[in-house]
Amino acid sequence: MKASEKLSLISQVQDDVDYLLNKKISCHYIQKVFAFWIMGLSLYSVFCFIIDNINIYYQLYNFSFYYPIKNSCQIGFNCILLILLWKSINKVISLQERKFLKTWFIFPLLISSEQIMSCIMTYINADFLFTFYLTFPMSMIINIIMLFYIHYYIRQRYILWIIGINIVYLIFSFLYSIYFPTLTNISLFTQTLFSLIDIIKTYLIACILSNLFVVLYMGGENNEQHI
Repeated sequence: MKASEKLSLISQVQDDVDYLLNKKISCHYIQKVFAFWIMGLSLYSVFCFIIDNINIYYQLYNFSFYYPIKNSCQIGFNCILLILLWKSINKVISLQERKFLKTWFIFPLLISSEQIMSCIMTYINADFLFTFYLTFPMSMIINIIMLFYIHYYIRQRYILWIIGINIVYLIFSFLYSIYFPTLTNISLFTQTLFSLIDIIKTYLIACILSNLFVVLYMGGENNEQHI
């Protein structure tokens, strides 16, 4: 072990002891893991967005091989992301942060599971899948619960603001998704708004942005406080 690694380990042990004795929290490794997950989730969303637009432009949905390949890629991407995320969590040397992250991992697991299920359900019951995802934004609910869990650890007011914005958007998008199919005269504005809500939900934009703001405001290892 290098001298710098030994010093880092000693410093981390001191932080863990400080946490046990004085109930101080640190977010240094949490910030890194969150950033890694957001980057992976963003790449996944960009990948899906590009594939969907290529599909529309070239009308690939007419070919029988398109959806099996697309679904396989999405499932594989999510599985790889979860494996890498779990490995990065296990590399965290901070006792308190690793404990927090192992519980937090449930939420990325649920979000990825939802994405995987959307691929599998197309072969089981397409009508149910369409209705469910049109009206029930499960990833948004998971994201809000995850933000509450993060706030329980960090206890920063800005997270409550992010949670509030997510809840307001969740209610609005849910009600609008129910209201839109009942319209008899669809204007350009209502159609554009519905499409925007669908894009935000499909490509997990709300989840990515809210967690990005959490990381930006987290403050790394200097963000320590008594709990």
